[in-house]
Amino acid sequence: MYKTKKNNKILFLSDVKKANQANKSGSINGKKKSPRSRMPVFNRCLGTLAIIFALTLILSPGFQLPVTDMQLEDVAPFNIKAKKDYLIEDAISTQKNKALARESTLPVYDFDIKPVEAHSSPIQKGFQHMGKFYTSKISNIYSELQEAQAILEAPEEEYSNETKSEKRILKRELDEAARNLRSSSAFEDAEKEFLGISGLKLDSKILKTFRWHHYNPYIVNGINGLILHVYKNGIVGDRELFKSYAKHGITVRDIDTGKEHNLKKIDKIVSMKELHAYLKKNVSSFIDPAHTSLQRVVVKIVAQLAHPNLTFNKQETELRREKREEAVKSVFFNIKKGEMIVREGERIGESQLQKLIGMNKESNIQDYILSLLGFFLFFSLLFGLAWYYLVKYRPDVVASGRTLVLLGSILLANFLIIRMFSHFALPIAVYLDVPVETVYYAIPFAAAPMLAALLFDLDIGILLVVLSFALVGTHLEWKFAYSLVALIGGLFAVLRKNYYKQRSSILKNGAFIGLLNMGMIIPLDLVQHTLVSPKGLLDLQAGFIGGIMVTLVVSWLLPIFESIFHVTSDIKLQEISNLNHPLLREMIVEAPGTYHHSIVVSTLAEGAAEAVGANPLVVRVGAYYHDIGKMKKPHYYIENQKGEKNLHDKIAPSMSALIVQSHVKEGLELAKAHKLNPLIVNFIKEHHGTTLMKFFFGKAKEQEKPGLGSVEETPYRYVGPKPQSKETAIVLLADTIEAASRSLQEPTHSRLQGLVEKLINDKLVEGELDECDLTLKDLNEIGKVFVGILKGIYHSRIEYPDEKELKEKKEEGAIGNRSAHSPEKGEGPTKEVKVRGPENIRKLELSG
Repeated sequence: MYKTKKNNKILFLSDVKKANQANKSGSINGKKKSPRSRMPVFNRCLGTLAIIFALTLILSPGFQLPVTDMQLEDVAPFNIKAKKDYLIEDAISTQKNKALARESTLPVYDFDIKPVEAHSSPIQKGFQHMGKFYTSKISNIYSELQEAQAILEAPEEEYSNETKSEKRILKRELDEAARNLRSSSAFEDAEKEFLGISGLKLDSKILKTFRWHHYNPYIVNGINGLILHVYKNGIVGDRELFKSYAKHGITVRDIDTGKEHNLKKIDKIVSMKELHAYLKKNVSSFIDPAHTSLQRVVVKIVAQLAHPNLTFNKQETELRREKREEAVKSVFFNIKKGEMIVREGERIGESQLQKLIGMNKESNIQDYILSLLGFFLFFSLLFGLAWYYLVKYRPDVVASGRTLVLLGSILLANFLIIRMFSHFALPIAVYLDVPVETVYYAIPFAAAPMLAALLFDLDIGILLVVLSFALVGTHLEWKFAYSLVALIGGLFAVLRKNYYKQRSSILKNGAFIGLLNMGMIIPLDLVQHTLVSPKGLLDLQAGFIGGIMVTLVVSWLLPIFESIFHVTSDIKLQEISNLNHPLLREMIVEAPGTYHHSIVVSTLAEGAAEAVGANPLVVRVGAYYHDIGKMKKPHYYIENQKGEKNLHDKIAPSMSALIVQSHVKEGLELAKAHKLNPLIVNFIKEHHGTTLMKFFFGKAKEQEKPGLGSVEETPYRYVGPKPQSKETAIVLLADTIEAASRSLQEPTHSRLQGLVEKLINDKLVEGELDECDLTLKDLNEIGKVFVGILKGIYHSRIEYPDEKELKEKKEEGAIGNRSAHSPEKGEGPTKEVKVRGPENIRKLELSG
């Protein structure tokens, strides 16, 4: 335990800490943050919520391709499952059923038989009038002609030749009498009345035919019979239009009675265009084929009288079809929750497209908001646990806004890249003709953990591994096989933290991650029975490619994060720790003593950093550059004077203090000119803290004149700030102790231990360690390491005569490196430490 004497009392470190806490705001146990390093709680919470919301938008299914954008025969970019039970109308099947019902509804045709009566009745009356005229003049003319005609047309064996001869003579007599009758004026009057009664418009040829047949009643019977026949079968105006409506038959509705019947065979229905041919074909059924001229007359009269009596009722037909359509029940898809609608890579068919469109219609804004809310709550819970860990175990990360933003940026960048890779997975799978699940294994899951390992501590890296494990699974359709690959690769990337010493190590570790991915894929494919198959081999290849992709992503992102957030990875530190750096090479030439001093300080500080869990690489590089400002005026620092006369002897103490202080400012200017990383710049600013240059201050006090006022301490103090981290505090202690150790005549173990304990106590009492997070235990370990290393440097040697002479010549202390915090004149050292008074203090302060 360190102790020091002050006012003849033993002062332990625990007492010192209590005293400092009573008089100062700050603690060695908790790093005091300056206002510029503090980040308000509200801003931190707001930033965390922004990250959660961004991840929600990136990883939630709402960012997937909307189903309304998909077309028939498109390739599904991802598996689509039903998120809930759906009852979606099968519009195509329903429409087909409606079309079938509409098509099966026969068109309605109105049938009107009234034209038959309208035409046949006047003609009948007209022929009856002519019959009466003939019978009034020639009694029984029609009955006798009919009887004679029947006997003449009968077979020969039925009637004798004598009987037929008699009838033939009778027929000629009747015909002759009728011809004589037609020449009378009475016949002309009767014929005129016939035309008026029948309403027929007949030419002379037709009248001649009627006369030849004596207006026999069989003529009117033939006309009316043919009219009735053609009207009963139906006459339509346009045959082609009729066919287009009556594919499956028609419904015939009698407009007079309202009765209707379905007519399937429509071949007997004729159109006006076909009517004449139809009459010629059927007239023989009503007029004796022997009377061809009469047949032609009858056909001509019927064709003149006939009009369409079967007309399409469009309104009634449409009404019936609409009723049939409405009566058709809709067909529905009964989709259950979790049902696979379309698999990734499949072409979308009609039924699948209907399901997708129906699901999209039912997925209203409320469902979308609820889905986002679910993901947001999940991510909030996940990040809440991560935040709890940081607050409890890493308050330094929580207190730094820049660190939190960097951490969130790594996470967001990683998942944006994963999102991009997964988006292009399908086109790549289609192009390479491999399953898209295989391509997913090539995604660089371990990129974020590796970046965290490079830029943060081990625990932060593991925290990102856990977050990646959960988030990868949610993004890739909750398939945690990919999460397991991300977990294994991420843990390996983090646990290899200490092996990232150069850029090539990223590639090497990326290859190792690829091999580890393959090792994880083997059991996963064994479980799924796909290892011994073409897919299994492709999975292994993709897993190795995933490791290589981690290398590419990290190599691309690392310099960006280093530049934007002014952070330094171990790889970057290794690069600038090269002793061939222009600043260090210039220091060897311009200030060789300072260069040697910096190398020794780096050795002390690096060992101490390893002992207390600080970053040894940061400490070593910071120690290399902490005194680069001395190159501007190297001969004002005793380690570079090489025995010549001290330049400070001729100048005022205030000027000496100003020159020694300036090496910090000039070091910062050199750092800016050479674009040193801000992490290294901190060592230049903080390696003296606000230490008082006691020798120059004491000399000024001795020279002060009464009446001119007392000398102030401020001009003789370094401007600081005090060390803000373990690393810069360790370099401050190492710098002080290395310089002071050179003042020891006989650096034995006990003397070295006493010196180290005293100087650490001095820094503690003076408050130089108040703003860093070193603990008392850390100081104890640092002291042990310093003593061990110094003992190795100043190990006992046999002093040869020439060495003794040299030692005697330099007894006055022309060479050496001294600390600004060696014991003042009048303060006795501990019994192990022998310091030779003000001269040594001067030398220590001149070492800067």
